[in-house]
Amino acid sequence: DAINRILDNLQERDELVGSILVWTEEGFFGSSILLEVSKMYARYPKIRLDVMTNRTVSMANPDISIIDSDALQKIPGKVLFKFKTKAKFYVTEEYLKKHGTPKDMDDMLENYDLFMRQKFLRKPEFQFVSKRAKKLNTVSDSPSIIYQLVCDDEGIALMPEWCTNKNKRLIEVPNIDFYYEYYLSGIGNPLTLKTPKVRAFLDLFYEICVKNNIELDVFD
Repeated sequence: DAINRILDNLQERDELVGSILVWTEEGFFGSSILLEVSKMYARYPKIRLDVMTNRTVSMANPDISIIDSDALQKIPGKVLFKFKTKAKFYVTEEYLKKHGTPKDMDDMLENYDLFMRQKFLRKPEFQFVSKRAKKLNTVSDSPSIIYQLVCDDEGIALMPEWCTNKNKRLIEVPNIDFYYEYYLSGIGNPLTLKTPKVRAFLDLFYEICVKNNIELDVFD
């Protein structure tokens, strides 16, 4: 039986060929979760993983889309899974050494350099930032731009945990008891969802989430 399982695995490796197109938020594939997707190549050497973050790409094309749940109505396909993520205010210790530590939220909004993503500012929960922040220096639709500004010791930004968990220089802003929870969802293209290569990607993705203690609600 053991020999047969080995032979079956080798046959499966050889049979899975082609490419898998995954569309996701910019920055998410730099998270600790999907850095491990490189294991896809070791397990299935004939599979190519194409990762897209360009919002102009036709949303009917990706095999898997991993997106903010607010955008679900724009994506054709089946909801396969969702998981909760937290966004918090992050900063570097170097910035705090130069400018001091905020005493509270009011102090941070009044006196500290802030960067925000447009998607957050459009939400009702963050109207207080746009109305009260005195030094809202940069607003961008790119999490990479926001992330880099904070890493360059330029200020404070609200960022998802997965965007920061590999960078030990980034810390939560002290004295700010605030976080925002939202969901990312996985959408499967109905034309390719049942293909062996897409099933293989999903199996690996689920394995990685379990390993990293990511609680998934799986509907597949």
